Amino acid sequence: MDFKGILKNFSRNMLNEEFSRRTQFTKNYNRNKVKNNIVFYESFHGKAMNDNPFAIFKYLVNSHEYDHLIHVWSLNDVTDNEYVKYYSKFKNVKFVTPYTKDYYYYLTVAKYIYSNVTLPPYYIKNEGQVYVNTWHGTPLKTLGKDMAGNVAQNYNVQRNFLQSDFLLSPNTFTTEKMVYSYDIDGIYKGKVLENGYPRIDSIFSNSEVVKNFLEKNNIDLNKELVLYAPTWRGVTGRVQDTTTDMVERLNAISQGISGSNKQFIVKVHPLVYQFIKEIPLDDIFLIPDWVDANELLHFVDILITDYSSIFFDYLVTDKPILFYMYDKEEYEHSRGLYFDLNEMPGEICTTTKELVDSILSVDNEKFHANPNVTVFKEKYISHEDGHVTEKYINFIMNGNKAVNAISFDNHKPNVVVYGGGLLNNGITSSLINLSKNFDYDKYNLIIVDKNKVNQEFEANIGRLSEKAHVVYRNNGLSLTYSEWIKYNRLFNRSSVEDIKTHQIFVAREWKRLLGNTQVDRAIDFGGYAPFWSYMMAFSEAKRKIIYQHNDMQAEFDKVVEGRYVHKKNLTTIFEFYKYFDYIASVGSLTMEQNKKIFRNLFQMINLCMFRIY
Repeated sequence: MDFKGILKNFSRNMLNEEFSRRTQFTKNYNRNKVKNNIVFYESFHGKAMNDNPFAIFKYLVNSHEYDHLIHVWSLNDVTDNEYVKYYSKFKNVKFVTPYTKDYYYYLTVAKYIYSNVTLPPYYIKNEGQVYVNTWHGTPLKTLGKDMAGNVAQNYNVQRNFLQSDFLLSPNTFTTEKMVYSYDIDGIYKGKVLENGYPRIDSIFSNSEVVKNFLEKNNIDLNKELVLYAPTWRGVTGRVQDTTTDMVERLNAISQGISGSNKQFIVKVHPLVYQFIKEIPLDDIFLIPDWVDANELLHFVDILITDYSSIFFDYLVTDKPILFYMYDKEEYEHSRGLYFDLNEMPGEICTTTKELVDSILSVDNEKFHANPNVTVFKEKYISHEDGHVTEKYINFIMNGNKAVNAISFDNHKPNVVVYGGGLLNNGITSSLINLSKNFDYDKYNLIIVDKNKVNQEFEANIGRLSEKAHVVYRNNGLSLTYSEWIKYNRLFNRSSVEDIKTHQIFVAREWKRLLGNTQVDRAIDFGGYAPFWSYMMAFSEAKRKIIYQHNDMQAEFDKVVEGRYVHKKNLTTIFEFYKYFDYIASVGSLTMEQNKKIFRNLFQMINLCMFRIY
């Protein structure tokens, strides 16, 4: 492809929103320097000011010790939000819309970043930044590789965890699930801070913003407040399918407790709220999305939920919890769970009548007498004393050591391998054997591959050794517009014009994928994918190896249905050979065949029969 062709592709990419966002971020990443007085917050991809980042924000913005800080919130919508109205009066609080010029500026200059889910797939931690991933709950439902479905579906969570300096955890159970289900044990360079959840501090406090809002909407705080907070059961793109059934159940509950000294309020999942908010409900107050659930829980007398982790937080109140599990058997079958639902800390109701009867006859003493309540409190909320946020801030921002900081780094060198796409072929069989015979006492094995969705790929992932780590990559290098042209010129001309430039591109991409985890040994085990040959050849690894599984001249000349199937890719890969330390053959015959073909090239590099499996 000539330069005009590259520009044509570039123009086409410019119309792609994700490509445009990626280039905007990278431009800011390259240009901006970190400013020590800026703190950036994002919760649920900018949906609200809530959860752990909100609790941390409140502590900092109200502490005179941190008056010098500028607080920047990422929010999709600032309208009809009482928190925004309240904090807009603060001179050191700013709001930015995700994926705008200001968003990328503050995301790359903030000294501290607090996020409770994931930052964009192209985010890379800038030099000097401290990224704290707070996560958002003790998991009742399975996480990461424990989940049903596509094995690579949580690639950006894994990537964000590896980017982070600190992961916040409320308990040992959550620590283990985050680290092991996202496959970062042994290779994570940050620390897990296991000292409770900042957001639970909010339950101990009386929020004037929420109090005023409830009273403004005729909620009598002298009456018992019953909150129903269900999890979401829908399918993305078909959210409306779940609302009709939900409205019928809500109205039935409301009618059942009508006339009692109880008020019924409901807080639904944000994906459901947008559809249900306009539907008439019988004497039910629907809590808007902007209200922080933990600030709301301070005023709640009875919590009703199902499979949501909100009940873990509410345990600190010593008030009754009811579980409304009308679809218990179906949910257990279709959604992986870490808990036996029959051992939950509260009464389980499977019909609306059972739930209504339990609401009307709720007994605090009976709730406290349930041995499961004691077990859950001791195991999952033992750190919660209303001062968790303060302890975290003192550790993260002041170096105070009075926090349980856990390291999962085993300090072994990392052997990073691209396995050839994990197709059903001999290369994959060899990779699987390698993973099972690898020396894990000396090294970590990290297998990298494209983020794919197909049964063949997933089946072969399952055949790898459980000791091997698998890291999934989504498409798209983080490059600026001008860098993108340089990168594509190399692949279209099969000529390396500026080694240092490509070393910079590759180092940045490894940082995006692995955070602070180093590539100590880089192996292109497939040998047919130019991108991965590029990533290994120009990496900072101490030893770089590319494999040859066949007679490469025959592969180069192979024609299928009138088309050269490997010629273009191999032309580029052959150009990369001289940047590897070794070209490894799988057998002596293959080595001799290829040595004859590439005799002149191989005078510049080592050629050996190299076995690691």
